[in-house]
Amino acid sequence: PSGTTAERGSRGRGIFGGGYGSSPHPTMNTMDYVTIATLGNASDFGDLTVARSSKPGGSSSIRGCFIAGRFSPTAASYNVIDYITISSTGNAFDFGDLIHNNNPDQKGTSNQIRTVYAGGYNLPGSSAENFVTTMGYFTIASLGNSSDFGNLSQKGRVTFQGSNGTRGIFAGRRVVSDRYNTIEYVNIMTTGNALDF
Repeated sequence: PSGTTAERGSRGRGIFGGGYGSSPHPTMNTMDYVTIATLGNASDFGDLTVARSSKPGGSSSIRGCFIAGRFSPTAASYNVIDYITISSTGNAFDFGDLIHNNNPDQKGTSNQIRTVYAGGYNLPGSSAENFVTTMGYFTIASLGNSSDFGNLSQKGRVTFQGSNGTRGIFAGRRVVSDRYNTIEYVNIMTTGNALDF
């Protein structure tokens, strides 16, 4: 498309899912949506397959994905991938599983084809040794489990991720209470280790 965002009429929906409730950390399976081009409150979209603090899992213009999460009544950590069809409200469906188990804090970035996710910590996450550099990926249009992508150079919880459709960026890290200003990038369509940005 050409022209400014205003000239193009913006895009369709923004969808939010999961999270913590009140103490002592009950979780929510709620998904809400907004119409990006208009102001107003969020509306109910449907429910995730499992109530948890799900993380961004990337999207195409057709399908959105939610990954990982923790603090449910039945497990401390989930390796689940959920998906939704953005244009139609309703409950999420099971997409597959993340190959990196016991990591509730992996975060993804995507283009129209593939999601790449990275970082996080293995439970209990109370010491630096529990934090990881692992990265994985999956193809958004094809249901199934994720595959190994490579590794970050700096382990930890990723605080920001984004993409321009070609490169994915993972910026900032937290390892227990230590914080790092590392920025790394990957080429989304090719596997391999992240490079310094």
